[in-house]
Amino acid sequence: MNSETVLYLHGFRSSPESSKCRHLQTAFRSDPIRFIAPDLNVPPDEAIRLIESLVSDIPNEKLTVIGSSLGGFYAAWLASRRQCRSVLLNPALSPWLVVKDYVGEQTVYGTNRKITVSADYGEQLRRFVPQVPPAIDKTLLILSTGDEVLDWREAAHRYARCRQILSEGDNHGIERFTQYCPVIRSFVLGQFI
Repeated sequence: MNSETVLYLHGFRSSPESSKCRHLQTAFRSDPIRFIAPDLNVPPDEAIRLIESLVSDIPNEKLTVIGSSLGGFYAAWLASRRQCRSVLLNPALSPWLVVKDYVGEQTVYGTNRKITVSADYGEQLRRFVPQVPPAIDKTLLILSTGDEVLDWREAAHRYARCRQILSEGDNHGIERFTQYCPVIRSFVLGQFI
């Protein structure tokens, strides 16, 4: 496989139909990019198996993983293992602290679809804490300073040596996401300064 591949990993209770995913697909529409966006509304162990299977044949240098919130946690895990490019969008650092409050039946945002979050989700997530950080020169963070779900300063500190863009006053969903799509595209295509 010679073309670049972008793997987009959505957040908890989100989906590949999210606005961020659609905006990224539009941003890469004219590029020779293979864009993959799996549905991760499954238990964490299953999500990791799916992610690994989708990229097993892609060379590290041809892969960029982009993840939002819980997807950012998964993206950091994959990038640390593969040392590929990554874009982390308000990444969750300790998602087990959040999912414990959602045990039971939950609705996927923007749909009528229901998923069941089991009590062992947190335990599963703890198994995938990145053992080494993603490569500093291959990681871009976009953090919202008005994030109502996660404390952006924790990610800014954890990834202090990586490139960071602060979306001042923006929310967890990154309301101004479209303005960052050209920057993400440039980063993926190796044109980021």
